[in-house]
Amino acid sequence: MFKVYLRLILLSLFFYSCSKQKLDAPEAIKELISKNTSCTCEPYIDQYFWRGQTVYVLASKGPACDSRPVYYNENGEEFNMDLGYTFESFRQEGHFVKNIWTCKW
Repeated sequence: MFKVYLRLILLSLFFYSCSKQKLDAPEAIKELISKNTSCTCEPYIDQYFWRGQTVYVLASKGPACDSRPVYYNENGEEFNMDLGYTFESFRQEGHFVKNIWTCKW
């Protein structure tokens, strides 16, 4: 009987670990994540609080990748920063809230 319980527990842990992560983000951000199928450049989405608003940033941390961060407002709509405003400036001025998603291999 103990073996049956142990197997049930292990099986439930397996299914729990494979379940989709619940994301606290706008539908547009969730859709963006579901369309991103390549982990080549190690993409991730972080949430920031910047100038009184929530901002989601899609960026890559792959060392061989040359990409620019993409900014989304709290509704999941893409917007551009002012010319000359760098990602480093954004990170210094904004307040990091949490990592929303990181592509897993």
